[in-house]
Amino acid sequence: MSTRTRLIGLLASGEFRSGQWLGTQLSISRAAVWKHIRSLTSAGMEVHAVRGRGYRLAKPMQPLNEDLIRRSMTQEAASRLQRFDVLQVTDSTSDYLKRLERIPGSNTQAQVCITELQSAGRGRRGRRWISPYGSNLYLSFATRVSGARLASGGLSLAVSIAVLHALQHCGVSGLGLKWPNDIYFQGRKLAGILLDLSGESGGPYRVIAGIGINLHMP
Repeated sequence: MSTRTRLIGLLASGEFRSGQWLGTQLSISRAAVWKHIRSLTSAGMEVHAVRGRGYRLAKPMQPLNEDLIRRSMTQEAASRLQRFDVLQVTDSTSDYLKRLERIPGSNTQAQVCITELQSAGRGRRGRRWISPYGSNLYLSFATRVSGARLASGGLSLAVSIAVLHALQHCGVSGLGLKWPNDIYFQGRKLAGILLDLSGESGGPYRVIAGIGINLHMP
């Protein structure tokens, strides 16, 4: 675990932590703590620095925790994961999966990437998907789909409905679906889905579904 990741964990509660205490916990100097704090602000995190009190995040956050996520999965879901990468920063979760050469061995297996920040998140029609650190949910999954399934159409809509059902399962009500792949909550965009397809003619095809869910977007 990197020093910056550990620092975020120490600040995650939103309570003030002195530079000396942070340095002791991380085994670094107070000057090094300040440099890491500056790197957090450069990444888009709002950190309050108050003389005599120390540092705190402007808003408490729950850092991504791979062990907790895995324990929360059903056995069936976990068995389908060929790869599950939890990152601090990447350009785009979908582009990250694109760069992986290995394709899941069966149509039931998936590769998943989730990150705290995207430096080049992508939306539809070349638009940028704004992805500040630790504020929202940015994930992509890749799997194989047969040519016959793609020929039937509606894959983007099917993924959107699956995301909508997952949100409802988490207790979110009042959701709406805007054709074909945007999810709205109280008239505002809550989530978007972007699909990338690759493969030879006739399949099987590799499908990467990028999912962005706005949890704490200002």
